[in-house]
Amino acid sequence: MFKSLPYWLYEALPYVYVGVGSVVIYALDAFIGKLSGVLLISAGVVIGHLRFVYRRHRRRPVKRDLSWGANQRENPPPKK
Repeated sequence: MFKSLPYWLYEALPYVYVGVGSVVIYALDAFIGKLSGVLLISAGVVIGHLRFVYRRHRRRPVKRDLSWGANQRENPPPKK
């Protein structure tokens, strides 16, 4: 249906939203223009934050229990 965006465009979109929103706020005097600018800036900040949190979570190493018997606590032997 839709082709995916090129990587360079995908990474730049939050900055584009914030930049265009800033220009719209300063360029337009109408209330709806100011509101549109604020919404664009908000969208850029929210998208940037969501990407940051997701990438930080993905980079975090999984803590493993390396103590003796850790495998037995998670997978106890079958009872006879």
